Amino acid sequence: MSLTQIKKPTLINLPITEVCDSKCVMCNIWNDDKEDAFLPEVLRNKFKDPFYSEVKHLGISGGEPTLNPKLIENIEVILTELKLKTLSMTSHGFHTDKHQILLPQIKKLCEIHNVRFGLNISLDGIDEVHLKIRRIKDAFKKTTATAFYAKSIGIPVQLQTTVSRDNVYNVVKVREFAIKNGFESIFRVATEIARLCNEDLQEGIAMDKKQKSFFADFLQSERTITASYSVGRRLFYSDLAKRLTTGANRKAPCSFQSTGLFLSPVGDIYNCSISNSALEIDAEDLEQSIKSSKNSKILNDLVNNKCNTCVHDQSGRWPLYHYLKVHDKTRKYYLKGMKLYKALNLIKEITFSHSEKKDFKTTPTNRILIIGMYGGEHVGDAAILGGVILRLKERFKFTDIDVLSIRKERTECWVDNLDIPININVIDNKSNINPYNYDRLVLAGGPIMNIPTVLLNHIKVINKFKKTNRPFLIEGVGYGPLKTKLSKFLAKKIISKSDEISLRTKEDFQKVIKIRKNSIETYDPAFDYLKYHLKILKESNDKFLNKILKDDKKICVINLRPSDKTYTTNDGVEDSEEKMLNSIVNFIEKNSEDMRYVFMPMNSDQFGFCDFEIAYKLEDKIKQRKLCADYKIWETETTINDCLLLLNKASLTISMRFHGCIFSLSTDTPTIGIDYSTVEKGKVYNLFKNIQKENQVVNLNHFKEDSIINIAKQLI
Repeated sequence: MSLTQIKKPTLINLPITEVCDSKCVMCNIWNDDKEDAFLPEVLRNKFKDPFYSEVKHLGISGGEPTLNPKLIENIEVILTELKLKTLSMTSHGFHTDKHQILLPQIKKLCEIHNVRFGLNISLDGIDEVHLKIRRIKDAFKKTTATAFYAKSIGIPVQLQTTVSRDNVYNVVKVREFAIKNGFESIFRVATEIARLCNEDLQEGIAMDKKQKSFFADFLQSERTITASYSVGRRLFYSDLAKRLTTGANRKAPCSFQSTGLFLSPVGDIYNCSISNSALEIDAEDLEQSIKSSKNSKILNDLVNNKCNTCVHDQSGRWPLYHYLKVHDKTRKYYLKGMKLYKALNLIKEITFSHSEKKDFKTTPTNRILIIGMYGGEHVGDAAILGGVILRLKERFKFTDIDVLSIRKERTECWVDNLDIPININVIDNKSNINPYNYDRLVLAGGPIMNIPTVLLNHIKVINKFKKTNRPFLIEGVGYGPLKTKLSKFLAKKIISKSDEISLRTKEDFQKVIKIRKNSIETYDPAFDYLKYHLKILKESNDKFLNKILKDDKKICVINLRPSDKTYTTNDGVEDSEEKMLNSIVNFIEKNSEDMRYVFMPMNSDQFGFCDFEIAYKLEDKIKQRKLCADYKIWETETTINDCLLLLNKASLTISMRFHGCIFSLSTDTPTIGIDYSTVEKGKVYNLFKNIQKENQVVNLNHFKEDSIINIAKQLI
């Protein structure tokens, strides 16, 4: 096999110095006493070589570039000797005073040479999180001061976040900060890089399975995608997300496999910043010597043995058709087309599948298949699943449960919450389901609602079971909202095929009894599991929670969720949300001295509308009022156990999420519910009505300044 030869570079990564005065948890370069730095005369001699004649972009990195005393002279040489189109510089931003001197000079030099300049600022979290990562006093204040200064003089600023286990749950806040202040933000995974001397740090910074799953979901969210200016980066995120959750090999292209080089201050040349093998070169004949067979072997070894598993965000050009998936002008059409394509395929499978029933095998398998809204769930849905399993255990003999999920890795994370002596296996919804492997099919978990592709998937599986005469049960579900005729038709189809159906509220029962006469009224299965789990509560290993629990201060738990079109009319949603937040802040202001407010996210990921987004809005409201309120955001993906520990200590809960209310009510904590359905009286209202506590609910559209204050007076 012929070896790939190194080409003339179009892209250069240039660590202008290896000196750094940050003390990052994911890097040891600051602790290695390195003093190597480029000098202008060295760069001039280097870049005069025709080998560098095609370089179009150069990225200045470090160490910390501003610690090179010859930075401006170096940049002047770079701009003079190379025919660049773009130049970037990556800095921690701590030295705002230096940047105020250096940046105007760099900007002017780039304008003279007609080169676009951009500043990359490392921001690994907001406030204390950035301090925790960088371990420098006033790190966030210094970094953001530099970013705002650069922006004020017209320099494009990109905030770059290196994600590890210490800051993964803060990425939403970083993204929202960037959007609010007009910065681009990018996110990369902390990884081993030899020159950073961080091999021994990997175990302490690597994300666990749950954190990787959360971060992958974040990367694929619509808000993260649209906040990324580069379509190539959007594609890289998609590839990285898949790799984080499945362990697949990298498919993202990388320019450093062909036309990129990393130049070290000590004079060595590497294929990229990840490579440990310096290329053998002859300074007198660089272009020929770099093409040697030995250097080709180094490159090929890198491509074959490291690139497939590399998570670094160095990227390159994708095939043109990939850009249609993520480009602003084509993305919405692509997404609509894919939805239609999937729906038509499902309809085709359902319509043309063989409908003849076969004999029911009498040999029991002791296995049940559960379908539902799995893959889009949160901690509340985990409790539902636990409750469903407990109910089924009372009625049937089985040893194994399979759960069908549209995002297998997410559901696996939530299944880990359940402490039930039963084998629970999560399978991908693309798997070929064989009904003969199961005794029965159960639809449970969340409502039967207005998502046609999900309903069609249900029907596809249901039909397989009905053809083999397997029993099909619907256990403890909600019904609606169903806005479209198609969704209503499909929902009725599902109900008509069931051998038994139970509904989780009286209102759901009253809707379905008109369709199915022998329906059963029950309550949400989550109540069953929470009652069970409260008897086996364990100590938490969550540092944030344990600190809260040890304090004697009274606690008010708050859980809010962003509004969405499924449950609301689009008109006035932002205004209603604003009134809700003001009402909560009024309550906090009135009770700020003796109460701690803990925001408990029920849904931290992006698939079902991330609770963090509105938690930060509430935080901003409190800051705008200049309140001395003790407001804490629990930045994690909560567990059933830890939520119950917190709620057991709470004096009051204000919850918008349905299962936030259920968790709180299960612990007998005084609870104020916020009904976010403006289309009809929603599941939160009906939950409280069923237990004669509807006077403790406020509808999103009906908030007044004292709404929360007045209900709280009755409860505490």
